[in-house]
Amino acid sequence: MKPREIDDAQFDRLRARDTGAYIIDLWAPWCGPCRMMAPHFDAASKTFASDVRFFKLNTDIHRLAPSKLGIRGIPTLLAMKDGRQVELMAGALQGNAMTDWVASRFDVTPQAS
Repeated sequence: MKPREIDDAQFDRLRARDTGAYIIDLWAPWCGPCRMMAPHFDAASKTFASDVRFFKLNTDIHRLAPSKLGIRGIPTLLAMKDGRQVELMAGALQGNAMTDWVASRFDVTPQAS
């Protein structure tokens, strides 16, 4: 499943009410590292489709969520599980680093394609 774009209001609802496992990629279209990481984030969303949901929030358009989190740089990944923040990780991840990061944050095993 491909990551779903969300806005500030959807971000607030997720944080307030959702108890599943998910990751939000805070990014912007002009950000080189964000563009570099995007295919790896997409691939991870397929690899972990049955265990973790993946969302993207464009910080150029939706500025409230990053402000609430005190985000100063992008890309930043926000990992949430059972209604609590697992980790806020700044910087781009690629390939196995992305897969390993997701697996270790949520104690899940990558699914074979």
